[in-house]
Amino acid sequence: MTDDNALTTQQAADYMHVTRQAVMVAIAQYGLKAHKRGYRWYITKADMDAYRLRKFSRDRTKINGEYLWDIDQGRFSPPQIAKILSEALGRIVTVQNVYYALRRGYLRSQRCGTFYVILKEDAIAYLDKLRGHAPNQLELSI
Repeated sequence: MTDDNALTTQQAADYMHVTRQAVMVAIAQYGLKAHKRGYRWYITKADMDAYRLRKFSRDRTKINGEYLWDIDQGRFSPPQIAKILSEALGRIVTVQNVYYALRRGYLRSQRCGTFYVILKEDAIAYLDKLRGHAPNQLELSI
């Protein structure tokens, strides 16, 4: 390993947008490849990118071989809906706002285990309610 492509744990943390401690935990417990020289750990960008692809991501959650949240299939997660609503309304809609609407029954969803799955039709109907329009007059820009 050359010094040109190896980063220290702090540089790796900055690259991955996490804390240095999170990098150290990933090395110790979760299989982030690193090499120790002297008292310092060094990690290559290739190893960091490979680790990112392996680690858990809610966006890649599968049930029965299909992605739980699939934009092409019209199934969205609450964070995706918050982003879409923010863009459509021109104001910030937080994920907490979406969860509140789900719990109060303002926004319909399906449950798959502990996960909320929001269908495109339900998101459009909720957006129509927020804007005060009749149903199906608006399209989500997805």
